[in-house]
Amino acid sequence: MKNFKDNKGFTIIEVLIVLAIAGLIMLVVFLAVPALQRQSHNQQYKTEANNLLSGVTEIAGNNGGAILLPADSAKVLSAANTKQYTTLIIAAGTPATALTAAQTPSFKSATILTGVKCDAQLTSGIPVAGTTRNVALFFQIESASSATGIKQCLDS
Repeated sequence: MKNFKDNKGFTIIEVLIVLAIAGLIMLVVFLAVPALQRQSHNQQYKTEANNLLSGVTEIAGNNGGAILLPADSAKVLSAANTKQYTTLIIAAGTPATALTAAQTPSFKSATILTGVKCDAQLTSGIPVAGTTRNVALFFQIESASSATGIKQCLDS
């Protein structure tokens, strides 16, 4: 009769347990990576949006405080040195009016409305009245549940 104590190696149950644990670890990693990437992208969008506002302030300061015109969008993009945004729309804003379809920001474009401020709760995405020197910057960040993104607003 053969003595089982001399057998070396793993039983099938031990191998299955190790594979199950490895599978759970991989599942957790695959679920966490997209959230971390989305969080990183959103931070980049917010940082570059702040850079755009700084560019707006710089261009307005160089123009003696004059209101930005649509032709100034290339200057603002250049001054902000953005990598995420390739298109910037500058338009005169009107209080309590939603952005038009052409002004709706995407992940590669942002919209600046002059003469308005952001909605205090950031719920409606509709600007409120401001002074002629106020500008509101509308952009998008990535959403976990939607491919369209979440509208954001910064103002100066």
